[in-house]
Amino acid sequence: MPFLYHDLYSIYFLFVVFLISVSFNTDRKQIKSLLLLPFKTKESYEFLYFQRNINFSFLRFLYFTIIILISSSFLTLLCQDFKIFDFLNLLWKVFVFFIAKYIVILLFGFILNKYVKFKKIAIINIDIKAFISMYFFPILLIISYTNVLNDTLIYIISLIFIILMVITKIVFLIKSNNFIGLKFIDIISYICILEIIPIIALYNVLK
Repeated sequence: MPFLYHDLYSIYFLFVVFLISVSFNTDRKQIKSLLLLPFKTKESYEFLYFQRNINFSFLRFLYFTIIILISSSFLTLLCQDFKIFDFLNLLWKVFVFFIAKYIVILLFGFILNKYVKFKKIAIINIDIKAFISMYFFPILLIISYTNVLNDTLIYIISLIFIILMVITKIVFLIKSNNFIGLKFIDIISYICILEIIPIIALYNVLK
């Protein structure tokens, strides 16, 4: 896997580490609460940041960037294509995909006259994906700089990452619906229109 050991890829990883460090310096309490999401805490992340803090802040911009960089790496592993120009081509496609998806979520909410509720969905999307991405980042480093995993296992891990990015987000969306206040039909519509269709579209683009 020649690209994984390229100096540019090391700089790429250092940039991800830099963004995570900036995230901690920007709001240590929020990112710490995000990483402790699976554990029972006195003040739940859902209550503090899915209900109260629903702004597209600088920290969430950092989350968004981290998601794109780490997701692109795992998609590259999943495609088993490590040429640098192919990687850069995939990177901008992933960037456009996520930007378009969040814009569509907000437009969908505006059209249905439920903008604030769908804005909360967009925030949950960003935060949960950032949560998964940061937990998988050390695994990505191990894959990139060691030979302890074979290609099949790397493929499985990458697939698990992609599946968790979708499933975990939907689980937290349903779990946090008491903060969002959507009807059941709205959630089903969201999952069908704004989750399943975009995934199929991204798959076709990357084929």
